[in-house]
Amino acid sequence: AFYHGYLWVEIFFILSGFVLPQNFFKTGRASCLTGGVMRRYFRLMIPVLMILSIYLAFARFDCFGEQTLNKLKNKTFLNLLYAAILETWAGPSVSFIEVTWTLGIEFWATFLVYLIAFTGHAYRGRFFFYTALIFFFWTVEWLGFLNLIPWKTNRPFKQIPFFLIGTALADLENMTHRPLDKIRDLHWGWKIPLNALLAGAFLIWGSIQNEEPTGCINAYGPRCKVYTIASINGFLPYRFPLAAASISAILLALTSDVFQWILKTAPIQFLGQVSYTLYLVHILFVHWIQKDTYNYFAGEGVEADEAVTYVFLIYTPVLFVVSWALEIVVDRPAKEFAGEFDRQTRRNRPKPQPVLNAETGELEQQDPKEFYSCGSFSKRIWPMYFFIGWLLTLAIAIEVFNATHTYKPMRHNTHESSEQEKYASQTMTLP
Repeated sequence: AFYHGYLWVEIFFILSGFVLPQNFFKTGRASCLTGGVMRRYFRLMIPVLMILSIYLAFARFDCFGEQTLNKLKNKTFLNLLYAAILETWAGPSVSFIEVTWTLGIEFWATFLVYLIAFTGHAYRGRFFFYTALIFFFWTVEWLGFLNLIPWKTNRPFKQIPFFLIGTALADLENMTHRPLDKIRDLHWGWKIPLNALLAGAFLIWGSIQNEEPTGCINAYGPRCKVYTIASINGFLPYRFPLAAASISAILLALTSDVFQWILKTAPIQFLGQVSYTLYLVHILFVHWIQKDTYNYFAGEGVEADEAVTYVFLIYTPVLFVVSWALEIVVDRPAKEFAGEFDRQTRRNRPKPQPVLNAETGELEQQDPKEFYSCGSFSKRIWPMYFFIGWLLTLAIAIEVFNATHTYKPMRHNTHESSEQEKYASQTMTLP
């Protein structure tokens, strides 16, 4: 379960549905939703643009090996702009790196979450509404699995219920009498077996990685007996244990004191802080640096298991440091710009925060007219000018290098091809 990527994607989608409408459910202010809508694109897009530009820089400066990330080697600067600004958000896209398939889903699901939260919160019996929507999206998938209809839903529609589950849980947690408090207040004699059941569902069902009769310690060996039992000898569709494991993990996080203590520890908090940049940049390490280093060790006669261990120990700390640095210089400025843009373009602008007077040591209220002037706004978004400068410098450098350099030959990478073919097979649309 811990290295099952798709499971963690589903958990993240539930978390997104849980976190996005939180302020609205707490305050009831519509501005919590409109502000979220206005900020969302810039908050997600800017880190993608900047980090994909790093991929492009390494590719166009011929840093990759002959089999490494071949699909990036012929990309142009205009391809970068198109992929980061438009293509990624129009729908699931893997034209640069495979992990961006989640971002288009995340982007459009944001608007659905806000709409469902705003609509459902105004009605009684809204949890029937949430449940009906969740099963509306799942029904076609299940009917297709049972071969009662000749198709299944495409990948984006498979993910929507996870966002809605998160939205329903967020509403549940902000009610006057929170139903989950009954679980939190149980005697430890009841909580221990309940938490063990949730943890077991997460670990066992979350480890079932496909619908094929394979996969246990690795993806190629025979299926573990426990997986066969947990899926009722393959009767349960793959999406069911995946959904059950994801929901179990979220419920455990919401109701278990021990699990909440773990989530509040410094390492987990750090992972949450750098999660977006880590998600975007890790392919550069896994598909390039780590793979090339592994091939070097293998060529020197190092055993495969030892080579993998060395690569993990060498590059995992580096990956975390790079992700942390990108969080500071890219992700934070992106969030700050999204917030500034939202407040600057509102019809009813919030009052500026008081500032400390260096001479008197007292807080003074800022003049709204001066604060929201074009000049002041331009000063507050100064990191964007560095981003633009980096992109212009990169575009010029690529053209100069391309005109004076002979690139290494490319060799076919079967792993890269299989990933793209797998993605294509999972995005079949309804007729």
